[in-house]
Amino acid sequence: MKKFWKMLSTAVLLCGLLMLSACGVEIMFDIGDATLISGEVSQKYKEDTPIVAPVLEKEGYVFVGWDKDFSAPTEEMTVSPIWKKIHTVTFVLDGGQAADEALLTQKIVDGEGATAPEISREGYVFDAWDTDFSAITGDMTVTATWKKLHTVTFDLLGGTSEDTELLVQTIVDGESATLPTATKDRFNLVKWDADVSSVTGDMTVKAVWERKVFTSKEIFDLINPGTVEIKTYRMNDQYYSLGSGFFIDEDGLLLTNYHVIEESRSYKVTLSDGTVYEVSEVVAYDIDKDIALLQVDTQGNNVPYLEIAHELPAVGDFVYALGSSLGLTGTFSNGIVSYVNRTVKDIPNVNFIQTTTPISSGNSGGPLVNDKGYVIGINSASYTEGQNLNLAIEISQYRGIEEASLTPEELFQKEGKIRWYFGELIVQETGESKTGQLLENGSTVHGTINDSKSDYYMVEALEEESYMILMIKADSEEGLEDIAKGYTARYAKYDISRGSVVLPSIYYTGSIVEGEDGEMYFLAVIMLDEPYVSSCKYFGVGLRAQQKVEYEMYIYILTEDMLESFM
Repeated sequence: MKKFWKMLSTAVLLCGLLMLSACGVEIMFDIGDATLISGEVSQKYKEDTPIVAPVLEKEGYVFVGWDKDFSAPTEEMTVSPIWKKIHTVTFVLDGGQAADEALLTQKIVDGEGATAPEISREGYVFDAWDTDFSAITGDMTVTATWKKLHTVTFDLLGGTSEDTELLVQTIVDGESATLPTATKDRFNLVKWDADVSSVTGDMTVKAVWERKVFTSKEIFDLINPGTVEIKTYRMNDQYYSLGSGFFIDEDGLLLTNYHVIEESRSYKVTLSDGTVYEVSEVVAYDIDKDIALLQVDTQGNNVPYLEIAHELPAVGDFVYALGSSLGLTGTFSNGIVSYVNRTVKDIPNVNFIQTTTPISSGNSGGPLVNDKGYVIGINSASYTEGQNLNLAIEISQYRGIEEASLTPEELFQKEGKIRWYFGELIVQETGESKTGQLLENGSTVHGTINDSKSDYYMVEALEEESYMILMIKADSEEGLEDIAKGYTARYAKYDISRGSVVLPSIYYTGSIVEGEDGEMYFLAVIMLDEPYVSSCKYFGVGLRAQQKVEYEMYIYILTEDMLESFM
């Protein structure tokens, strides 16, 4: 019986299938508010006629599928479309530019992500988008955020760096710059003058250097090339005096004491390597402060120079001096600062640095430097009656001295008191006439006398009380003594061709002395006053000897004021 019923059920099913196959299965497409683009919304499925889904469209949505499988239906069914919302994503660049502008407005299916455009902005770096667009659920505007770019420049101020790529950096706002390494000859890097840990604007960062403290040997090597020996000359390149000085710039600007160059017509400087240059100009000078600023004609060459300190030393600081002490070129000495801002009674407007550093004649005008090699003073004087009492003019006092712009000769003509000196105006004796040879005031004459030949020389008188100076040197001390015994002072009232008369010996005196050069001189001073000054046109001298004597004689008539400077 069970077998019968099973066979009956199978038969009924087969019959139903045969009927379905013959009539078809109806499929309904419920498109709702969508728009039918093509196809039919009601179709019958048969084995030889598959279902073709209609094409739909719905504004603001995208079709993603059907809610049922209708590929092989066995019964009638209604199929509905499945839609997903479409959202608009707009990218706002806030001053930037996009590589592909098509990506600035995108249609994105609900739940999906938008594609970020590639963007840039001059002077800025992209930071982030202000909204997440990885899973879009609605229309949205996405705005770019930027960070300003700043330029950080590192100024080494004369130093060098191996990190050349770090000297100019582009830094994002708020971020830090990388400090480069830096070195400078004779200096230590103390710091950079600005903080770069959080950069908020364009900036230049400068290195702050501090001069190293040097050994004595290093100090000498540092200042010796820029320190010079100064020799001054009068007429006919006659050597006059010696001093020191130092360059303060590479173009040949030089500092020294005024007294080093006074009463001179030209100056030459000798560098430590033996190079000799002439001074072309007195740029500025101050007699009271005893400072002179000179321009050396370096013939277009750069010269080594010393750097100026910007602050005073402290008592006890080590200091060094360099100069031509007593003509000994390149004499280097050291000591300590004994006093700062020392004033001297006779020079109230000058501030001195008192030191124990030995200073001698010839050091004048040379540099006094600290242990970092900076010039702190101009060596000027010492108290010979004491010990270690030496003075240097504070270096700051050279600033502001009155500009002169004079040649050395022009300065001499303006300020000089001794117009002539031994050996400047050289002439030769012209004969044996007892009437006398007329000389220009300040002449140095070369001649020869003996027991049968006397020489007579006359100079035009001044129209006021004055003095006649005679300086004579001879080929031997015996000859000089002979001249000293036999010379006479003379005068002529009208014309020297008529002869001259011996001036009474009460008006003159003389003696043999040793000069600074070690030579022996006969020096005589003859007073010229009334009644002779008003009645005589010429004064002079007669030279005679008991032996042959070759001599040089300097003759100069000058006023009492000039005599004080002369002596």
